[in-house]
Amino acid sequence: MNSRHIAPIAFCRSIGYIWRAMSAESMNDFIIQCSRSELKSWQITRIDKILRSGINWRSVLDRAAYEGVLPLFSRNLKSFRDRIPETLSRQMKNAYLANLARNSRLFHKLVPLLRAFDRGGLRAVLTRGGRLAETVYHDWGLRYFVDIDFMVHPGETKLLVEVLEQQGYWENSHASRFPGEDVRELAWIMETGFHKDDLILDFHFNFPGIEIPLDADVGIWDHIQSLDFFGIPAKIFAPEYELCLLCLHGQKHCYERLIWLTDIAELAALPEIDWQKFVDICRALEISAQVYYGFYLVNMLWSDTISMDVIKNLEPGRIRKKILSVIWPSNKVLARQINTEQIGHASFIFLFGSVKRLGLKFKTLLSIAFPPRGYMSFFYKVPKNSIKIYLHYFWRIFRPLPLLFRALLRI
Repeated sequence: MNSRHIAPIAFCRSIGYIWRAMSAESMNDFIIQCSRSELKSWQITRIDKILRSGINWRSVLDRAAYEGVLPLFSRNLKSFRDRIPETLSRQMKNAYLANLARNSRLFHKLVPLLRAFDRGGLRAVLTRGGRLAETVYHDWGLRYFVDIDFMVHPGETKLLVEVLEQQGYWENSHASRFPGEDVRELAWIMETGFHKDDLILDFHFNFPGIEIPLDADVGIWDHIQSLDFFGIPAKIFAPEYELCLLCLHGQKHCYERLIWLTDIAELAALPEIDWQKFVDICRALEISAQVYYGFYLVNMLWSDTISMDVIKNLEPGRIRKKILSVIWPSNKVLARQINTEQIGHASFIFLFGSVKRLGLKFKTLLSIAFPPRGYMSFFYKVPKNSIKIYLHYFWRIFRPLPLLFRALLRI
């Protein structure tokens, strides 16, 4: 995981890891229960019990910052303020206020670009952290994010470049400009980045923003909604599509950050979600297994968050369930002991099955194993003409195989 995804909360940098005052299990449970926008009575009772047993606050807050949920602590621990050292209580409040000020500044800087997108009719959809801070958390200080993500219609990349350059943005990408036409046909996602001062934007060119083309006939681009953003209409996906995206994004990154599971839980709690429509989308995209597992983990963390009827409608067969549990063991995820180096590109095992046409399957597999040299050079930090690139190509081919074989042997 790139270090830029670690929440840069200033006070945590000066705090060492101290794990002695409380068990790792208690600390994880405490962090998990404090990581929702609103607490239920049973969560308050559990937090109260852990507080009575003793808290190593420095370790807890350090870990919460890494998990991306520290701003949520400021709200959820207000009623327990008398049990928190005054200095740490003030630091939590300052962390929330600093995040609120930062996000507000970045959103204000984003307004001219959103206005240009709207005037040009560009289908650029605000997604993930930037979208959730406004539409789900309803408080910009509660949702930390590093960059702001957009999903852009793959046929409008040229217009996007023109708008970005007119607005003074500079490319900060691991691709040499945007993906070529042959790459876009395979929906290869380069996560092309642009920046302007401290505002960093990441652009993705297919749904759900991963290196596998899905069935384009499910009407993704016909279900765009509008969000009033400082008086500018910003485009967002319908919540059913956004929820799919969050489940796949979390699995792609091995559920390494707790905030990604919190996002799923918070969005799934919205009353406007049409669950039958959601299940139909998952089946049409053939992503039911991945979404099922995200929901399963959310309910393991916070019981009864998602209806069991929905989960049963998405439940995969025995073989797929076993592979999911081997590659992403629920006990490891819940204990926050994620080995991202081991898992690597394992999510492709499932996503590859979403491509229906045999010829496209083969091309997609090649595009995963042999991405453009510009990508390889940037991602692995080696010159484009270096022989080391070929070693990394070899590693990309064989890295997921041990995991797959291990999963199959345990079936």
